[in-house]
Amino acid sequence: MIHRSFTAVVDRMPSDPQEPDGNHFGVALRRLRVAGMMSQEQLAQRAGLSVRAVRDMERGRVTRPRGDSIRLLADALDLDTTARTEFVRASTRSAGPVPAGTIPVVAQLPLDVPCFAGRRPELAWLNAQIADAERNVDAERNVEAVTVLSLSGVAGGGKSALAVHWAHTVRNQFPDGQLYVDMCETDTGGRKPVLRYLTDVVTALGPTPEDLPNTLDALTGTYRTLMADRRMLVVLDNVDDSDQVRPLLPGTAGSVVVVTSRGPLVGLVAAEGAQPLTIGLPSWPDARELLARRIGAERVRAEPEAAEEIIRRCARLPLALAVIAARAAVRPEAPLRTLAAELDGSVGLHAFTVDDASTDIRGTFRSALRLLPRDAVRLFRLLGRSGNGHLTVDAAAEQTGMSSSRIRGAFDALVREHIMAESDPGCFDSHALLLAYARELSAGA
Repeated sequence: MIHRSFTAVVDRMPSDPQEPDGNHFGVALRRLRVAGMMSQEQLAQRAGLSVRAVRDMERGRVTRPRGDSIRLLADALDLDTTARTEFVRASTRSAGPVPAGTIPVVAQLPLDVPCFAGRRPELAWLNAQIADAERNVDAERNVEAVTVLSLSGVAGGGKSALAVHWAHTVRNQFPDGQLYVDMCETDTGGRKPVLRYLTDVVTALGPTPEDLPNTLDALTGTYRTLMADRRMLVVLDNVDDSDQVRPLLPGTAGSVVVVTSRGPLVGLVAAEGAQPLTIGLPSWPDARELLARRIGAERVRAEPEAAEEIIRRCARLPLALAVIAARAAVRPEAPLRTLAAELDGSVGLHAFTVDDASTDIRGTFRSALRLLPRDAVRLFRLLGRSGNGHLTVDAAAEQTGMSSSRIRGAFDALVREHIMAESDPGCFDSHALLLAYARELSAGA
């Protein structure tokens, strides 16, 4: 523990050229670290913060450090009560009042996902991307890139849940806050223009709508100016294409952007260096864990076979499991075998119908088909008329009269959007719930 007074350690230690000018907290943090004979890496590890966060605070790039970060650093520095009090005061003096035109700390993340389960490899991958970004910094030139992470996968597969849950676990590494934009469809079935999304984001950062330019290029420049030299987490949820994302990418280093979409954003990977990850269906153990957390482990242990049947008939789709778990929660007296029987495939998606757009299975699948080429939608409907749940290239050619190149292009679009998969060469299918939706569409055609 540091028994010398805060003043003796901080104010009397010789200055160093690396210390920021005019930032008392940054100077204090560095000198206390040096007095404690720790490197930035050692202090970061002891405090449970990133090396970049410690470095940015010492450099004065973070002028308003978060209270929980201050407490973690004080613990890691092993400060006594008096020194801790002065340390906290130094962070307040460094911040001062928020000057006009600066960025307030925003915290827009939605509620963390209740009963989140599994996805350990995916969470480990996301954490590794931040760690890699830390290690790849060019310390001499301070060259860092905006880290862009792109999550894609089947509709209802839990991409948004994963992104939001992970964002909550790492938000303390982003001292300037978190931005969240949901680009899902509006009530009228369309999407807002990108300019509208960007306007909402920029006004969250301080300026009033009356002060903003009215063109996308100019507003993008304003956004990047406000984000310059800030470390923020940006979550862009339910994206259609790369063009929606680009205006919302910060122009300078330090921030992390997480994007969720059904299809892989190849353009974003190619042009902006986004790191892609495909989110598949959860494993059976993860699906069991999700169900147990939502309805209670005792209930699942009491009827293990019925629980397995529910998981099977939900196709391990997280959204479907959440809906059925909700039905089980409001009917605590109902045996799981009764709930499983209600999921008989002959009644289609009826058991998954709810009065909430955010958890409506049909609405989710409908949105997944919205941007597909007409040929691809036609093949999906054909899948619903197939007796065995499979559709081959030859059968599609015979029934549609389309050329092989058109058919292959349509199947490629379906596979790219994770609506169908090529189970064998030239043979395509979907999971059970998408197949049920295809049968509903074909019956109504």
